Amino acid sequence: MKLSAIFLLIILSIFLTGCGSDDSILSAENAPLISSFTPLSGIAGTQITVSGSNFSSNPATNQVTIGGVNVMPSSASATQLIIAVPDGLAPGDYRIAVKIGNFSSASIQQFTVK
Repeated sequence: MKLSAIFLLIILSIFLTGCGSDDSILSAENAPLISSFTPLSGIAGTQITVSGSNFSSNPATNQVTIGGVNVMPSSASATQLIIAVPDGLAPGDYRIAVKIGNFSSASIQQFTVK
């Protein structure tokens, strides 16, 4: 009986430890989502306003890329990111993507580098 009680306490403590909440973990419901961006085209240095939801207000937490090239937002809120077209990106059409933790979103529309 005593051994059963100890075993039950061990199982219960493992269960309770594993069920803690962590507010820093993202779930699919609050993954970043790009809804639009403006302007639709530009040259290196052009500022782009990316609109959507579930962005981080900390610019460094939003991992943003244009055509796979990392860009650091100059400004960030839960619904808007301001980025600039990086130097060296060849003319063409590119998707904008935002990744936070394990979740990411890419624009449906492409940005045109002139």
